[in-house]
Amino acid sequence: MSSWFLRGSCLSVLLLAACTGDIGEAGQDGTASVPGGQGPSSLAGESVTGVGGMAFMRLSHTQWEAGAKLALRPVTPPAVSLPRIASTRFVFDTDELSLSVGEPTVNQFRDAAELYGDAAVADAQWMTRLLPAGAPATGSARTDAFVNALLLRTFRRPPTPDELQKFSALVAAGTGADDAERFKNGVRQAMVAALQMPDFSYRIGVGASEDIKASPVGGRIPLTAYELASRLSLALFDAPPDEAMLMSVGRGEWGSPDKYAARLDEALTDPRAKVGLLKFHEQLYFADQYAAQSKDIAKYPSFEAGLGSHLREDMLRTVEDVLSTGGGVSELLSTRIAFVNVHSARTYGLNVSDFSETYKRVELGPERAGVLTRAGWASWGAGTTERRQILRGLAMLHNVLCESYPTGEPQAFPATYAPELKTSRKRLESVVGSGSCKACHETIINPKGYLFEHFDAAGVYQTTDNTEPVDASGRITLDGIAVEFKDHTELMPKLAASKQAQTCYARRMSHYFWGYEHSTMEDVLVASVEKKLSTQHLSARDVARIVFANSAFTTRKMTEAVKP
Repeated sequence: MSSWFLRGSCLSVLLLAACTGDIGEAGQDGTASVPGGQGPSSLAGESVTGVGGMAFMRLSHTQWEAGAKLALRPVTPPAVSLPRIASTRFVFDTDELSLSVGEPTVNQFRDAAELYGDAAVADAQWMTRLLPAGAPATGSARTDAFVNALLLRTFRRPPTPDELQKFSALVAAGTGADDAERFKNGVRQAMVAALQMPDFSYRIGVGASEDIKASPVGGRIPLTAYELASRLSLALFDAPPDEAMLMSVGRGEWGSPDKYAARLDEALTDPRAKVGLLKFHEQLYFADQYAAQSKDIAKYPSFEAGLGSHLREDMLRTVEDVLSTGGGVSELLSTRIAFVNVHSARTYGLNVSDFSETYKRVELGPERAGVLTRAGWASWGAGTTERRQILRGLAMLHNVLCESYPTGEPQAFPATYAPELKTSRKRLESVVGSGSCKACHETIINPKGYLFEHFDAAGVYQTTDNTEPVDASGRITLDGIAVEFKDHTELMPKLAASKQAQTCYARRMSHYFWGYEHSTMEDVLVASVEKKLSTQHLSARDVARIVFANSAFTTRKMTEAVKP
C-alpha cells in the first residue's frame, strides 16, 4: 500500500468523525421541500440530543461488510472481525450515539479492508468480476475503466476528476515482475484504500454544490439522487445500493419528488425491505437482547439454557407474520399468533410432545393477545427471580406510548421483605409506594408495569403469585383520557386501537431509520400519521413510507451560510 494514500485516508476518517449535520422537516405535509428565508434558532428537523444530525453518519459494521462485498466482489468473502454494535436498553444501534469513531474502529476497518483486498484478487477470474464489460485489455484506459467502476460502487456516486486521477495513480504504482502482476497489485491497493475512505465508510448526505451555494442561512438542502438512493438502501436494506440501484440513479430515475416516490414504493415492496423492518421491530421489542437473559432455574425450570434465542425467533417470526399480511402496530398489539417449538412450548403452557425443533405457527389464548404478551418480551422485562414492574413500565412508556418520564437515583431494594409481602407487586409498593418516589412511580411508571403482572419472570402466565391472586389492575392515560383496567386483557384492545400507540410507533420508526431521537420535526410526522389514520388503516409499510418521504430523510438543514 502506498503510505501517503493510506495515511491520508485514515486521517480523513478520523477528522470526519467529528463532523455532523442535520436533516430536517420544512414542509407541513411531511414531504421534501426547500423553503427560503431564515429559520428560527432551533430549526425544524434539528436533532436536539446535543450530538449532531445525519449528514455524516458512519456505516454500521454490517453495512460496511455488505458494501465491501458489493464493491470488491470476492468469490469467498473473508472472515473479518468487526464487532457488531449492540442496541442498549432504549437506544437503537442505528442511533448517532452508537456510531462513534475512535482509533480501534479505524484499525478494524483498515484490517478488514486489507483482507477484502486480498480476497478480491485471489482467483484467476478476478478481472472478469471487477472490470466493466467492454473495458480495454491493457493500458491507462483499462485503469480508468476499473477506477470508474470501483469508485461508483464504493463511493455510491460517480467519482470526481480529482478522485479518478488519484486512484488511477495508485493503480499505476502497483509493483511486480510484469504488467499483469503490477496491475493486479495496483488494483488491490486502490480497493483497500477505497474501503477506508470516508466516502465509503460514512453515509454522506450534503447535497449538490450548486444547491448549497444558492441556499440562504437556515435553508433546506435536498440530497442528491445518489445520496438519497444510498440513504434509502442503507436504512431499509441495511446495505449500500447495489449496481442496479446505482444504474437507475444514473438513468435519471430518482431526480424528482415524483420519481423518488415511485422508487420508494418499489423499495418497500422489495423482499429486501424485510431486513430493515425486522431489525427495527427486533430492537423496538428488545428481541435482540432476549438471548442474553438468565433466570433462576431452580425457581423457573422451564427457562432452560438457550431459551432466550428461541423466544427471539418467536418474536421475529410473529412480527414477520403480521407484516406479511399488511398489518401494522394495531395487529402487532393484538395478534395471538406465535411460533413455538419444543423448547418454548412449556413456557406457553402447551403440550411439549406436540412440538419438535421446528417452529410451529400456533394461535394462543386470549391472555396472549399482542407481542407484548409474548414470553420473550415479558421475561426480558424481568429479573432472575422477580418481575420488574419498573423496567416493564419504562419500556411501555418509551417504546409503546412515547411518554416522558422523570429520572433520578435508583432506589435501593431491601435484601429481604416482611413475610406478609408475598406478591412481587406488594414488595415493590413497599419500597416506592411512599415518600418522594410515590408520585412518579405510582402514577406514571408502575401502572404500565402492573399491566403485565400475570407474567412471571420467565414469561409464564400465572393467576397467582406466591399463592396470592395476582393484582394486575391499574390506571393509565391513553389518548389523553384516564383508562382503568383490571389486567392486560382489558387494556390491550384499547391500546391496539389508540392513536397514541400509532403515533408512537411512527416516532420510534423515525428514530430508527433517521438515526437520532427527539427531532424537532416530530410534530409534523405525527400530524401526517394522524391525517392518514382518519381515512385509512396504516400498515407497517405505510408508516415506513411516511418516514422515508419526510424531509427529515430527503433533505438536510443548513446551519450556516456557505460562500461560493
